[in-house]
Amino acid sequence: MSGTPRVQRAGPEQLEPAVRLFEGYLRFYGKSLSRSAIRAFIEDRLRKQDSVIFLAWLDDAALGFVQLYPSFASLSLAPSWILNDLFVDPAARGH
Repeated sequence: MSGTPRVQRAGPEQLEPAVRLFEGYLRFYGKSLSRSAIRAFIEDRLRKQDSVIFLAWLDDAALGFVQLYPSFASLSLAPSWILNDLFVDPAARGH
């Protein structure tokens, strides 16, 4: 693998790469869900904007993602983010 990686906030136009990576994430944890259920879940998150998904890209390939959910930090009286999901395609690990 070569090139410069970049990180991009996912929007509706990145639905398919996000779904593909989320499938890999679920497989890693031994979960077997239908592609349509996964697609609906990710599509809802993007449409409702109740989480933020960032995709890691190298050239034209999405190689990883992180999903953050908004919350609040009581001790600092401020909004915060919970890192709930993180996955890197096995072929891209270590690069």
